[in-house]
Amino acid sequence: MNIPANALASIRSFCAVALACTVAAAAAAEEAGAGGGLSLQVRGGPGAATLLLKGVGPQVRSQVQSVDGGSWRITLTGLEHAVKTQRLHVGQAPMTRVRLAADPQQEGVGQLTVEAAPGQVLPTPRLVNTGDRLMVQFPGTTMGAQVAAPPVGAMAVDHVPLPGPAFIPLPSTQPITMTARDAWAEDVLMGLLQGTGYNFTFLEGHQESALEPRVTVDFRDESLEKAVHFVLLSSGLEGYLEGRTLVVGPDLLGRSLRAKVSRVIRLNQVDAAGAAGFLANLGATMSVTHSVTTTATEFLTAGQDSATVADDGHQSQVASTTVTAAVSEFGGQQGPLRGLRGATDERLNTITIVGPADLVDVAQTYLRQMDRRKRQVAVKVRIMNVDLNRSETLDHSFSARIGQAFIVSQPGEALFNLGVSKSAESLGMGSSEEKTNGNVQQPGLGDPQYSFYSQLEAAIVSSEVNLLAEPTLLVQEGESASINTTTSVITGNTTTTTPSGITQTSQKREQAGLSLTVNVSKIDDNGFISLKVSPKVSVPAPAGIQDGVPIFNITERALSSGSVRLRDGQTLILSGVIQDSDRERVSKFPLLGDLPLLGKLFRGSSTTRDKTELIILVTPSLVQDDQPLALQSP
Repeated sequence: MNIPANALASIRSFCAVALACTVAAAAAAEEAGAGGGLSLQVRGGPGAATLLLKGVGPQVRSQVQSVDGGSWRITLTGLEHAVKTQRLHVGQAPMTRVRLAADPQQEGVGQLTVEAAPGQVLPTPRLVNTGDRLMVQFPGTTMGAQVAAPPVGAMAVDHVPLPGPAFIPLPSTQPITMTARDAWAEDVLMGLLQGTGYNFTFLEGHQESALEPRVTVDFRDESLEKAVHFVLLSSGLEGYLEGRTLVVGPDLLGRSLRAKVSRVIRLNQVDAAGAAGFLANLGATMSVTHSVTTTATEFLTAGQDSATVADDGHQSQVASTTVTAAVSEFGGQQGPLRGLRGATDERLNTITIVGPADLVDVAQTYLRQMDRRKRQVAVKVRIMNVDLNRSETLDHSFSARIGQAFIVSQPGEALFNLGVSKSAESLGMGSSEEKTNGNVQQPGLGDPQYSFYSQLEAAIVSSEVNLLAEPTLLVQEGESASINTTTSVITGNTTTTTPSGITQTSQKREQAGLSLTVNVSKIDDNGFISLKVSPKVSVPAPAGIQDGVPIFNITERALSSGSVRLRDGQTLILSGVIQDSDRERVSKFPLLGDLPLLGKLFRGSSTTRDKTELIILVTPSLVQDDQPLALQSP
């Protein structure tokens, strides 16, 4: 049928207009069904969590009411659109649920309810109407961070190609049509191959099954290849083609006529027994030799053998032990390595695998992945002892002579001498040319009658850090290493007296010092090292003398970091206070030392703070030992 060109153009225009109208109507219907023109959204702005209500109109009025102390209900009047129920499940602090619904008691009134998260209190909201939008802001609050899973690093993935199911090629141009119900699979296969030019043989399994496989098929013009494979899949049998003969049986992978190969693989890292168990889990059959010990006991009586009968004529027992070697097999019934056999040699740590070439290649690829070297890490440990000893001293000393009166004031001590009958030496003042204990010069008879000497002493003394040890431990993945720097100290004496009157003294000793254990549990492919650090510090403190021997008390502090993860080259800092003491000394002259301001001339003070802290810095560094070496066969 021929249609004019102008008619086709009219039809195209009509269809375009109809499609546009349909799309617009659907959009309008969707907008109307979404909530009657009102749209509720939650936004997290800087410094304020915000609710945005679109389509309210410029005449909207609002009333805010507190609910349950932390939640809010906002009543809206003068809305341009009808209110339909909308709910938002926020799931983030400080709010959890937001609900917009119509007031059941007043028509045209909506209620916006904001529920606070458990343990959260929402502040008084601030409402801003922009004409068509109503913003409800909660100042001073921010939306909680979105819950996210921990980051996942790069993963090393090795692809091991597996041999696919052996699709038996049976080219034939003759279509297959057959119907069978609950028939023996062997009979169905023989019927499919009749007249196709292929031979058929069925091999029984090692152990005859009590239930032989039966199948139900209905083929209509199906190809011979697909029909045979459907029967094999339904019955669980296996098959392969040798020339023009189809061989079928319950367990043929180990009895195939295909060429087999044998390889002896010497493993470097993994244990041969563990590798054999891994291959067995994938379907391989592994042989293992174990010893069987048999013990036989024989009882002999008098007259049987004089060499073995006891002197008293009673029975004697003769035991003989026989050790024989037995071979057992283990392996999985399913897996990609079915049909592969193997054995291990513990002395050389080798595994021998025998089977078709494709299965041997797959098993060798698995073994190569298992035999990877474990990574090693060099853990550098710095052990520092920090003595935070701080002492502050403020002393004032002066001396004066007023006529025949001598006055000497040292920190907290004062000496007065009136008259000239006593010498300065008898007062403990010395002469005018010398100083006593490094303090101010004391006046003597040779000084002028009116003289004054003063000295002010102020000192602040601090200490520094001492590096005790800086060892480097080489630890393999999954192993641990430790270091001990201790000394033996006597913690007690025990005196005992023997019955003969001899007195014996024994000493009890304990180790004091630092011991550190580093356990490296995991080193991943992204350079992260998971380890545990357990330092233990014991400090000896003098406890006196017992039986003429100094003894000590042991102050011990132990710390376990737990399992921590560090990147290659990062430093973990462990610190702890071992000892902390404060001492303050004040010496003053009675009464005069208590005077305000002027009392400082008759008072001396010193403050000493001793704080010992141990800081341990642990820095792991991966050892790059992946350079290949040229190996030669022995």
